[in-house]
Amino acid sequence: MVIGGLLLAGCDVAGRSVLDSYTALPPTAYAAEDGTAFVIHDNPAENQLMIEPRPASEAPASGVQAVLPVPVLQRAVSGYLASTGRDCKVADGYAASHPAWLFKYTCVPPPPPPPPPVKKKRTKR
Repeated sequence: MVIGGLLLAGCDVAGRSVLDSYTALPPTAYAAEDGTAFVIHDNPAENQLMIEPRPASEAPASGVQAVLPVPVLQRAVSGYLASTGRDCKVADGYAASHPAWLFKYTCVPPPPPPPPPVKKKRTKR
């Protein structure tokens, strides 16, 4: 029983470490098309982000935070990434800690900038 408790404590520490690394990133408020509000901590260097419904303090009067289905979260992540101008595909996601989820994504690199205009040389007459 002690071993199980230690394993659970280790998971909590590792899980907390992951959450701490994302909450250290600047939060972005995002509203999905259906009006659901989210807080997103995006880590483009890792192609991963953390998403959670808006804080319970901002939730409806009941104060209860609903558990959203994964497809709703995936659509919100896709919408957020599109809103940043990135062409991305959302990959797998997993619950980090209620109600936060981590999602990985892959993006098509933006096209390279156009080459500078070629200056015509003037010829002397």
